[in-house]
Amino acid sequence: MDHHAHATVFKASLPVAGIDGTLRHRLNGTRAEGQVLAKTGSTVHVSSLCGYATTRHGERLAFTFLFNHHVASSAQARAVLDAAVRVLVD
Repeated sequence: MDHHAHATVFKASLPVAGIDGTLRHRLNGTRAEGQVLAKTGSTVHVSSLCGYATTRHGERLAFTFLFNHHVASSAQARAVLDAAVRVLVD
């Protein structure tokens, strides 16, 4: 999608970490704040985070993290997903 004719519109539709949408209260106060555009998803025992992360060196990475049939709480799953994204940005 990064090179698609509608890439700009697509990226603009994604929530920004620490700023808006479903990521408004996630990754606040970290290097990932404002550097991650992503879509969240969840259902019973499933959590995901997919989108783009800009590294501290300015490289843009596409990523997808998905936990399927996890036994952790939703909050614990989100914390692990957020930690994984912080690794990408750092």
